[in-house]
Amino acid sequence: MEEVFIEHLDQIYWQGYGMGLREDNPEDFYKQLGEFTDTYKIPKYETSKPLSNGAIRPSRHSINSREGGNTNDLFAT
Repeated sequence: MEEVFIEHLDQIYWQGYGMGLREDNPEDFYKQLGEFTDTYKIPKYETSKPLSNGAIRPSRHSINSREGGNTNDLFAT
C-alpha cells in the first residue's frame, strides 16, 4: 500500500514527491499514509477473482460499467 500511496502523491504533485516526503519528513509521510490507507481500502468484492483456468475475472464494477450501470447513468442524454 505504501507504493500505491507514493504513486498517488507523485500523480498529484510531481514525480519523486512521495519518496522525498518519506525521506525528508517520515512522521508526516506515515501519518498521511495511515489516513490514505483508512480512506481507500478496497472491499473484497471489488478485487479480481482468478478463474479456474488462471484467467482473471473482472470485478463487479467493471462488469456493470460495460453494461451501462450507474457510471453511465450520470451522462445519459
